[in-house]
Amino acid sequence: MDDIDKLEADLEQRFDNFRNETIRGYKTEIAKYSLIVKGKNASTMDYSNLFVACHSLYEFTKGDKDGPLISKDKVDKIADKLLVLIKKDITEGTPAVKGQAYCSLSYICVHRNDKQKALECYDKAVSLDKKFLIERADFKNAFMDDREGALADYNEALSITTDPDTIEYIKYNIEHIDVIRDANKSIKEAGWAYIKIILFIILVVILFVLKIFSIFNK
Repeated sequence: MDDIDKLEADLEQRFDNFRNETIRGYKTEIAKYSLIVKGKNASTMDYSNLFVACHSLYEFTKGDKDGPLISKDKVDKIADKLLVLIKKDITEGTPAVKGQAYCSLSYICVHRNDKQKALECYDKAVSLDKKFLIERADFKNAFMDDREGALADYNEALSITTDPDTIEYIKYNIEHIDVIRDANKSIKEAGWAYIKIILFIILVVILFVLKIFSIFNK
């Protein structure tokens, strides 16, 4: 086995470990929020978190040869229950509650493959409360491939945020936008593109899942 074969085998093992850990995380979230929503005091966010975990597990495993680890029908049913609560929050809630409801509605739009409608929901959320700038930036970056739009939202959020953890989170995401840009440039310019393509693919997959978590699990 030459050096390239060893590197590829190592990367494949790392990706398998990452994949298994990601699936385990989704299953843990599903078990947690499935239990919570059975109680009387479950909130819209509890249902939203359950839906996001189910949707994420479905998307992450739908390409498996044995099929997804959760059926789309089950995810759709949870989305329908969440939609009822979202409509109530949009009608009766405070601006902050309405904003969060629009964010939750955007998750359903993503599940239904309507990214433009999802973006419109984020725009409404931001118009109600600037704190949702970060979520819109995450969405633009992860789903719309709009790096400039994401950076604009991150920088605006950075200018009005005082919480140290949130500031660190924003800076982290800005840095990762640059990582993707630099990786793209390296692939175009490198002579040993095969190895870099493997590294880039794994990097993008990892960052994509991190973005899903960052969008849905805050």
